[in-house]
Amino acid sequence: MSGRRTAALLTGAVAAFCALVLGDVPARAESDGFPQEGLRHSSVGDQRRPGEIQSEETLAGRVIEEAMVFLDIPYRFGGTTARGMDCSSLVRTAFDAAGVLLPRTAREMFLFGRFVDPGDLRAGDLVFFRTYARFPSHVGIYLGERLFIHASRKSRKVQIDSLDAPYFSKRYLGGRRLDGPPVEDG
Repeated sequence: MSGRRTAALLTGAVAAFCALVLGDVPARAESDGFPQEGLRHSSVGDQRRPGEIQSEETLAGRVIEEAMVFLDIPYRFGGTTARGMDCSSLVRTAFDAAGVLLPRTAREMFLFGRFVDPGDLRAGDLVFFRTYARFPSHVGIYLGERLFIHASRKSRKVQIDSLDAPYFSKRYLGGRRLDGPPVEDG
């Protein structure tokens, strides 16, 4: 199956999933429709605590809806704008829109929430991979049906992939569910 056909099938599957869960299909991002000075990030005076979640039932829908807005925007390591963003910026931006403050890097995010067995993953969980380093160096948002959205360095854009793809299945570290405060490092 060609890459374009696979991408079209994955996008269709996610759109159907979002329509079922959210009752609507999120719009796709257009880079000129976003402020270029930067994406939303929490200010120092923000009243939220890191990792704090108000309603788990609606969190996944809000996070996925926000992440889907960024499909196909360019990948840029360290980027935090619609002109280009990396994996952790995508995740942070999606959770920030849902009212959850996360740290900047995949490595730091890996300390939040609790471990989830692969068979127990739910939409909105974080999925982590060891790509270029020995520590968690890549993160995405689980969509369901073994699919996740992430900013892909290899494909140079935000896209949807399968956890079963050989590249990701070999590098998978685990999933985390954000239903409480960060875990202690140690």
